[in-house]
Amino acid sequence: IHLSKEYLVGPDGEKVFGYVAPLGEKGWGAADAGSFVAAVSQEHGIIKASPELFARTRIGDVLAILPVHSCLTANLLKHYVTLDGEEIEMMHA
Repeated sequence: IHLSKEYLVGPDGEKVFGYVAPLGEKGWGAADAGSFVAAVSQEHGIIKASPELFARTRIGDVLAILPVHSCLTANLLKHYVTLDGEEIEMMHA
């Protein structure tokens, strides 16, 4: 799992562990405020999808998740890739 159990409280009082964003050639676009990770467990996350996201998503599609807290995700990476394709190595202690 690359998501933390940390969350924000959404406008409807629901826990938000991360937002869903569309993927494009240059990275992700603006997050869909109506689509978010509503629950996380050891190996899974449950997405609450807006009607628009649900209608356009097909089995096998890849979705970008913008986590509320990114330390776990960043810790597992060997390097970052910028939107221009430049690799930035992680600092190691």
